[in-house]
Amino acid sequence: MPNAKKSSSSAASAKFADWQKQRAQQARRAKLPALLGGLVLALVALLSLHLLPFSGILERLERANLDLYFRLRGPLKPEARIHLVAIDDLSLQKAGGWPWPRTKLAELLTRLLAAKPQLLICDFVLPAKPEEAAGTQTLAAVAAASQKIIFPYYFSNLGQNADHPEMPEVFAGSAYLLFDFREKLLTYPPVSGGTANYSAEAIVKASLPGGHINLFPEEQWGESTVRWEAQIVRYGEAYFPSLPVQAVTQLLQLSRGQVQVKVGAGVQIGEIFVPTDRRGWTLINFYGAGVFPQTSAATILQQGAGTELTGKIVFVGVTAAGTQDVVPTPVSARLPGVEKLATSTSNILQGNALIRNNKIENLEFIALVVLGLAAWLSALRLPRLYVGAVLLGLVLLAWVGTFGFFTLGRVWMKSVAVIFAIVATGGVTAFLRKKIGATQPLPSAPGAVPSAIITDAKGEVVRLGRFDVIGEIGAGAMGKIYEGFDATINRRVAIKTIRTDLMLGNSARVRQRFLREAQAAGALNHPNIVTIYQADEAGPYSFIAMEFLEGETLEQIIQKRAPLPLAEVCRIVAPICDALDYAHRNGVVHRDVKPANIMLTTDGVVKVMDFGIAHVDYSTLTQDGAVLGTPSYMSPEQIRGDKVDGLSDIFSLGVIVYEMATGQRPFLGDSLATISNRILSKTPLRACELNPQLSPALDAALAQAMAKDKAQRFATAKEFAEALQAVSALKELP
Repeated sequence: MPNAKKSSSSAASAKFADWQKQRAQQARRAKLPALLGGLVLALVALLSLHLLPFSGILERLERANLDLYFRLRGPLKPEARIHLVAIDDLSLQKAGGWPWPRTKLAELLTRLLAAKPQLLICDFVLPAKPEEAAGTQTLAAVAAASQKIIFPYYFSNLGQNADHPEMPEVFAGSAYLLFDFREKLLTYPPVSGGTANYSAEAIVKASLPGGHINLFPEEQWGESTVRWEAQIVRYGEAYFPSLPVQAVTQLLQLSRGQVQVKVGAGVQIGEIFVPTDRRGWTLINFYGAGVFPQTSAATILQQGAGTELTGKIVFVGVTAAGTQDVVPTPVSARLPGVEKLATSTSNILQGNALIRNNKIENLEFIALVVLGLAAWLSALRLPRLYVGAVLLGLVLLAWVGTFGFFTLGRVWMKSVAVIFAIVATGGVTAFLRKKIGATQPLPSAPGAVPSAIITDAKGEVVRLGRFDVIGEIGAGAMGKIYEGFDATINRRVAIKTIRTDLMLGNSARVRQRFLREAQAAGALNHPNIVTIYQADEAGPYSFIAMEFLEGETLEQIIQKRAPLPLAEVCRIVAPICDALDYAHRNGVVHRDVKPANIMLTTDGVVKVMDFGIAHVDYSTLTQDGAVLGTPSYMSPEQIRGDKVDGLSDIFSLGVIVYEMATGQRPFLGDSLATISNRILSKTPLRACELNPQLSPALDAALAQAMAKDKAQRFATAKEFAEALQAVSALKELP
């Protein structure tokens, strides 16, 4: 048999060692969700910085989301001074197909000038043609006489070096003159044009300096939609403005010396600042399709221009079907080019162009990292039931927040990358956490029930819940008391257990009641009440983890030194009364106030212990040939099984004070029945009869505290403390 026991012990030790290895392996596996989730976040961050393949897909989604912002926001009110004159289908029916003879255009412009607009901006280029020499001169004469007409130009072969760096002086006169830091153009180079295309020199020389009308769809992301206005284009060694910038410059009658390029930030036109990104591009804030007032050119040619054009900025452009002068934009798949130019000009005049710059990009990256980390931590630490809700909340925060920036702050912050970071990081982490087992319970040790309890090879408890068991420090009828250690916060704890498997009757009901009462007691926060950290179940145990105390119980002090001096009795009882009064005011009744549940720590602090445990009835425990406890401190209503309240605790405290002052319990007996009967019906000897040093005033206070009828007791523990203090003060009088 000894060999069999030794073999069994060795086998148990081997099994426990194997369990420890499994636990170590699972601990290593539990780190994988965190590592892989962090890797996903890093990859998304690199993707958002265009440092990985497939960044173009993400950018297309970002721009589709921007278009959605425009649709959800709805139309805005544009600059009221802008008016469009459309060479529309009716105009072509009346005056013939496009392009019109230049004499016809001269007639149109002359009629428009008769209405005295502030500025006439033509959205078409009229190159030199020998057959149109007479018409060119007529048109140039109209422009020269008015000094209100602007003709544009455009660049072809974009991205190439200029084929004719030496440009005509009349054309070069529209180039930017001032830069804040010209050398920064090497760091933030604008787009370049290879070929300049402009109207006949006579027309250019006669009209006001113009700007380019190039369209810049984001073809690098596989799109033809136009969202930007390039405010700076390089040709040769010169840098040229967009037509909207030049239109505002001429409207304000500013010279080139009053316009400055702030490289990588924007263009300063007098007191108006036009924001750009590092390329010198401005994100157009589209107001919607058809928002500008518009007059047909046919009407102007037939009836002349009305007063509605007086003092206005008039844009003249082709809108007729089939002319191809339409632009795909976020607000319309076929927005007339002249309306796009009017929109950009209105953005500058109203100061409501959308903002997109380096600072916004940095803020986006910070948001991506912060919200991605939030998703990562949530997926790692929260119960799976809540992870989805948290991720959804973060997604809504990112999207609604960026839409708010767009709508209220005219700022375009990309949200798709941030949302992708949240969903990918949180989703992958939560999925791996579930699959790999980070949330699965650790394997039970040999001999342990499948729960949060772990025993060693000898069957001794080594872990309860999250607490490591250091050793046994006490035992009672209901269970054992262990010294434990909470490794998560590096703290010693005392763990009091109750063996619910030893209970008779409905043990499940008792366990639920025990946990409910202990959790209620755990909400108490008082310097004279032991702090409860956790109430839980593990295998056959219900347990409470609480503050670890070093010192003596009041029971030990009474056994050693009773009777105690009245002053010492009052000094010890006062904080007990304060603790009970606090608990009663918060709806918690102790139910088991006795000397063994009161401790004086080595620092001299009085602590009341075991709130909630007394609700487990003694009658529910099996009697194994021994007295499981004494009812000497129980109130009459407890003996009868009536509902108890704070007055029951006051009765029990009165019994304790009696014992401290006399060295003897007030209700003695050889059996539980005898003690119970005396509590219910007998009046104890007066304390001063047992200890002549005591005052009759103390007898009166104890008689009120231990009254059989609870209505005659002190209403609160605080009143009992005040009575004892009064007794102590009388005793000290000469």
